[in-house]
Amino acid sequence: MRSMLATFDSIKSGRAARHSNLDPWRWLRTGCLAGFLISNFPLMAGALEPETIYRQTLPSLATIEVKTRDDEKLIGAGFLAMHDGVAVTAWHLLSDARHVSARFADGSLVEVSGVIDFDETRDVALVRLTATNHPLAALAATNPPIGARAYAVGAPKGYEFSISEGLISQNQYIDGFTQDQFSCPISPGNSGGPLLNSAGEVVGVVTWSQKDAQNLNFATPASCLLKLNSHADPIPWSQLKHHKSMRGQSQLARFEVESTSRTPDECELAELRQLLRNSAGHKVEITVQRGANKQTFKFTVPENFMK
Repeated sequence: MRSMLATFDSIKSGRAARHSNLDPWRWLRTGCLAGFLISNFPLMAGALEPETIYRQTLPSLATIEVKTRDDEKLIGAGFLAMHDGVAVTAWHLLSDARHVSARFADGSLVEVSGVIDFDETRDVALVRLTATNHPLAALAATNPPIGARAYAVGAPKGYEFSISEGLISQNQYIDGFTQDQFSCPISPGNSGGPLLNSAGEVVGVVTWSQKDAQNLNFATPASCLLKLNSHADPIPWSQLKHHKSMRGQSQLARFEVESTSRTPDECELAELRQLLRNSAGHKVEITVQRGANKQTFKFTVPENFMK
């Protein structure tokens, strides 16, 4: 019996000696690190650097140039998706079009033959390109969570293929459907461009921005594109007038598209309007001269003047 106890004690002593040589915190630290790596591996694996996102998606992006029935030139953005020869953009950019073209970052210019399908309420449209050998952008399978990183690419003020960074700020129910509110800085010319997630997938289509606000921007979720018929025959621009009366007017000010055909007089008029907007609450003096007649006006510019 004494022999058995001695043997048992020696076994316990041997185990204790082996464990005493180990750092008691080693397993805890190793376990925590392993747990962190396992739980965060999908995030680290899926998230891309902004420069990588831009480089990978750039071949699928286009600047959309529109000539309206009034010969005004408009500029917006779009991207290839869903099927070969199909591009996505904002409907309000196309609603009065008589000619549309798409220019890619490699310099190629492609004619847009017509609109395949559109949704006035959600302000999105699918258009048919006559030819393209560019890749399609990937549509995200799920909606982005609030607080997720986001990127907008477009032609703000005509500066093509510009990227900006921000967050998904909130999901807002506006105009009868849920829209993605985001904080990426955008300007006229971003309309129709993609809102991208950190994996470089399209989560939304940039559609409008709230006036008199800071980075209060909205995009139609990419999932809404699946409700459009991407296999329909395109409607030529010459026949689009039959759909003009169907356009709904939102209670919110839709995002203004950038005009690229301002005359000198139009530029000066735009500067006057901006000056009056910025002079709200201040006294101004304006002199109007028409021929030999001159008249001077002195007044305090009211709030929301020239809105």
